[in-house]
Formats: sequence, C-alpha cells, structure tokens
Amino acid sequence: MTSITIDKNGSTPLHIGVRTALAEAIQRGDFKAGEKLPSERELQNQLGISRATIRQALNDLASSGMIYTRSGKGTYVAQLRIATSLIPRTSFSEHMRSLGHVPSTRLLEMAVEPAFGLVADYLQIPQGAQIIRIKRLRLADNIPLGIQKSHLPYDLCYELLKKDFNHASIFDSLVELGLIPHSASQVFKASLPTEEEQKLLALQAGDPVMRIDWSTFLDSGKPIEAAQQTYRGDEYRIETSGRV
Repeated sequence: MTSITIDKNGSTPLHIGVRTALAEAIQRGDFKAGEKLPSERELQNQLGISRATIRQALNDLASSGMIYTRSGKGTYVAQLRIATSLIPRTSFSEHMRSLGHVPSTRLLEMAVEPAFGLVADYLQIPQGAQIIRIKRLRLADNIPLGIQKSHLPYDLCYELLKKDFNHASIFDSLVELGLIPHSASQVFKASLPTEEEQKLLALQAGDPVMRIDWSTFLDSGKPIEAAQQTYRGDEYRIETSGRV
C-alpha cells in the first residue's frame, strides 16, 4: 500500500493534512484513475488518527471530483476531466494551473522544414516556405491529455529555436517576441487514434479522440500559428455558452 504521511504536530487541521496528502499522491500518480484507495480503517491504522477525520478528508476530495465512492465497494480515483472554452485566452499550462492541476510537457520533435499543402495555406505563405514544426505531448497531473503539432513561419519565429519547449510555452514565447496572438479559429472533429497516438496517450484502438485544427492570428490578421491538436475523448471536454 502506498505510504501516506502527514504532520500531526503542525498548525494545519488534520483533515486538511490528510486531504492534501491524498491529493498529492493522486497527482503524483501513486493512485491511478479507477484505482481503489485505502479504506478508512487502513488509513486510520496507517496515520493513527480518527476515522471521522479520515472521512471528512475523503468527503472533501469527493466534493472536488477527485475521488468517488461505490456503495459497499470502497473509494476510487476519478477520471481526470479537463474543461476548456472554445477560444482559451491563456496558455495550456496557465489553464491547467487555474483548474488546480499540475501541467507538464514533453517535447517530441522540433524542426525547420518546408511547408506544403494545408499548412502553407493556413499560414498564408508560399508552398515550400520554411516553417518551424513543434510537436509536444501535453500532460496534467502526469496523465497524458493530448498531442499538439504547431507550425509557425520561420521568418517571424526563428528565435523560438532557442527555447526549450519541454518547459517554455509557445503562447508566452510569441508574446515575448512581440507577436501577440489576437484571435483564433478552430475546427473540431471526432476520430479514432492512430497507432502512435494510442501509444502516447495510453489509448486503445477504439477509444475516441477529439481533433482540433487551430489557426492563430495577430491583430493585423496575419496567421502566426497553424496547429493540429489531438485530445483524449475521455479526459477533455469543450464548454461554450451564449445568448439565446
């Protein structure tokens, strides 16, 4: 059983200490989505505190949506659910932090290459013009959520080649260069994952994914990024609202 520890001599109320310790263990991946948590009695024996305190901490986590209870069977880690607006105004990392998740990125590829077909059309550059292609795996709480492939015009964005996109944000890096994203257009499509996507996103062949073709524009209307994003259908949802 994963060891959970708390400071019983500190000023933090015990139920908050238990809640925090369990939440951190889930975010580290010690407990996976769908995995059963230790019972109240097991946690009581491990931590040496009352079951009422354990129960309060678990109720708080259940209210937050991080865990859920099956009657007569125990308490389980909930699937991560990420909601985003149609046109988010922040970077992926900022958005994840605002939702209480820990974002991370794995840079898969970065290269300079000629643009052809739809990529050149989306960026409104000549066929064969040089672009920077950046491919990244995006994660929240160590759970892979999506794959993002970004294409940017080399003549405007060559300084990005100096960045480490395991840590840096494309959005923030563009702002640093004075290339401030002003608007975006998106096209959504439900699909099935490729073999590579199954491996990177821990999916089965029949699991759904959501594909987004994304174009970002400067205030002048000039395209600055053409991206293809693929997200796990079970972990990511789009929210929108409007007047009727």
